[in-house]
Amino acid sequence: MEPISEFLKMALNNSGEEGPLRAALREILENPEKRQERKQKRIDDFNAQPGQLTDYDCQKCANKGFVLADISDGHDIIKTCACMIVRNNYARIRKSGLTPLMADMRFDTFEADSAPLKSFKANAMEFVVQYGTVCTGAPRAESKKWFFVGGRVGSGKTHICTAILNELMTRGIHGLFMPWRETTVELKAVVNDRESYAAIMNPLKTVAVLYIDDFLKAGFDGITKADLNIAIELIDARYTNRELVTLISGEHMINAIHNIEASVGSRIEQRCSGFCFNTTPERFQDYRLKEIITY
Repeated sequence: MEPISEFLKMALNNSGEEGPLRAALREILENPEKRQERKQKRIDDFNAQPGQLTDYDCQKCANKGFVLADISDGHDIIKTCACMIVRNNYARIRKSGLTPLMADMRFDTFEADSAPLKSFKANAMEFVVQYGTVCTGAPRAESKKWFFVGGRVGSGKTHICTAILNELMTRGIHGLFMPWRETTVELKAVVNDRESYAAIMNPLKTVAVLYIDDFLKAGFDGITKADLNIAIELIDARYTNRELVTLISGEHMINAIHNIEASVGSRIEQRCSGFCFNTTPERFQDYRLKEIITY
């Protein structure tokens, strides 16, 4: 190796002006640590170049959506940045079609044409008053900040939860919308890719306000073990952080969720504490703690 090294040094000294040949010879002669240092600097410089993407500020790719992951045999290895999945979380509310509906799904457009619905709306507005105050920093004794409504289609579940999400977000609180089936399909598709899975799941676990629509809505295979694992992971994470607001709507009533997965039902019930509602074809029910009050 030493004669080869000496030969390369001679070639470097006789290679004339600075050019590609001198640069290549110099890199070969450098020690491995120096070469790695230069390669890493080039990677860092490339990844620091700012991009034009919005919705999420990514420090890894500087909002380009891709990163220079490595340089091998003189070839750049470009990979999609994990933040693209995070950006999909922010785009999900638009893709779901909920964005235009948010302009219409407000408290003042909710048609409360019966005493049960009027009471439901009043409780939802009280939820915003109590827990919107908590989120904006005013001290309160309690921090149970979940809202649940389950039951029949067409009872105003999505409208009321969207109105709550709207109100809290207008107070400057960061919120995300999670359509259950679409999101769980994405999560199950990347369950063996730790980085991609975390890019989807972590924002859902940590966002200040999360609205989960159609919670535990089954696909063709019914509610699978994978679905339950996602539900347990997400509900447990948000349950343990008492500063997070969670809104949940779906066709399953709270007692049905208890039967599907007791730990999930129990956590939802505990954190709703007075803001847990069931709807039936016959009547609208308010499930408070251990009793059901029929309006």
